[in-house]
Amino acid sequence: NVEGIPQDFSFGSLEPDWERMTPYLEVAMERLVPEIHNVGLKAFFCGPESFTPDNAPIVGPVPNLQNYYVAAGLNSVGILTGGGIGKTLAQ
Repeated sequence: NVEGIPQDFSFGSLEPDWERMTPYLEVAMERLVPEIHNVGLKAFFCGPESFTPDNAPIVGPVPNLQNYYVAAGLNSVGILTGGGIGKTLAQ
């Protein structure tokens, strides 16, 4: 339901679902950042991501729209892969 998203929400944050996330965060922090127990956590960002359900980007022509293409769901690699994807779509 996109009507419920404010127009100025870009880079907005959401309240984390701590019950769901805490077990994963605890394991990750223990494995990757064990010093976290001594220094603490200053901030935690939780916001919308552009992942697709299968973690694969959506790239290609849009059905029923002539000469209209999409490249979405790239999340943090969009800038890194944008040039190649744009060139591929243009060809």
